[in-house]
Amino acid sequence: MVKDSRKLVVEYGVLSKQESGYRGGNQCEKTVSGTNFTMDANDYYSDNRSSESGEISIDEDWLDVKSAADLADYVLYGFSFPSILANLHVLYASYKLYHRTFDPGHMLVASLTSADALTCAMHQLYVVLSRFVMSQSHVLLSAQMFLTWVSYSASGFSLLLLNVEKFLYFYCPLHYASTVTGRTALTAIAACWTLCTVYAGALLFWAASDCGSDFCLVPNQTMFYWYVILFSILPVLSSAFLSTYLWFVVKAIRRKTQGVTVSTGQQLKTNVFIFTVTAWVVLSWLPARGHYIFLLEDTSLSSAWFGLIANYVLLLSPMVNPILTILVDTNYRVFTKKTLVSMQSQYKRLSRSINVTEETYKLSHYPTLLSHKLQRPDFATIVEISF
Repeated sequence: MVKDSRKLVVEYGVLSKQESGYRGGNQCEKTVSGTNFTMDANDYYSDNRSSESGEISIDEDWLDVKSAADLADYVLYGFSFPSILANLHVLYASYKLYHRTFDPGHMLVASLTSADALTCAMHQLYVVLSRFVMSQSHVLLSAQMFLTWVSYSASGFSLLLLNVEKFLYFYCPLHYASTVTGRTALTAIAACWTLCTVYAGALLFWAASDCGSDFCLVPNQTMFYWYVILFSILPVLSSAFLSTYLWFVVKAIRRKTQGVTVSTGQQLKTNVFIFTVTAWVVLSWLPARGHYIFLLEDTSLSSAWFGLIANYVLLLSPMVNPILTILVDTNYRVFTKKTLVSMQSQYKRLSRSINVTEETYKLSHYPTLLSHKLQRPDFATIVEISF
């Protein structure tokens, strides 16, 4: 039971909370993943705030959905910190590995990891703005929405580029070295991020231009629909198709292991990593995107629960990707192991040098310390002198 005269509007099927939008002025919209609670702006942070005007009866099942969404917000907020560190480590590893091998695939991994790190950072910003900051900054809200759209779309296209790169290696190996170079990979990455930035900018412009005098940030439904289709579903489905095709190619090549060169064997191991990441992205992205496409008008409680779970799995996707990269890809796993061993050896060397420094200090100052100890009168002597 919520005592308030203001109407609580429940809208189902909106995508991830970071992407759904903000409403200002007399009303603002608080999204609970698959459910949007629209209420007055001064009631944005306290949904159960009482007033003397009246009361609205709310089903406890819907409050359970909201409580689950609040709990998931804080859990993912805490998990995003180590995830950002893992993404930064993968970025550093891809930089080192590229300068060691000049493999364009590491540049594509860096692009995917950059998008994932940006998505995690934007989720942190969203939680801070919606949970801990009482005064909303229009600039921060707009930046958070814009960068979230860019990061999700760039992540999908970067995964597609990874699959295309491996497809070219196995489909036309004779022309691979001349076609897929560092320059072409960098050009493809720049084109990918530019396209995502331009469309997200247009989406932000029309989202902010429909608000009138009050500030709000709600994307145009038609443009956002095409954003979901072209920048989320299409790249992921294309990646799934290419990755499945490459999986069968890899199985066929492994049956003929005698003629496999070292470079081909390395590409086979890398393809296992790409297939694993693609499978995880398909499982984590498509349910949430399908919920928006097909269940937007569904007002059932089961649809709300499905949307909540699907949207938080979508948020979990960029946090798990760097862990899969470190665990599955041989190059990054070996690099991480060497980094940890190097850090451990440096720690032991540092602690050993500190101990040696302490012992040297004690030995060098031992005569002085001994003389001070001999010259120091004991307590009995002090008592005799005083009396």
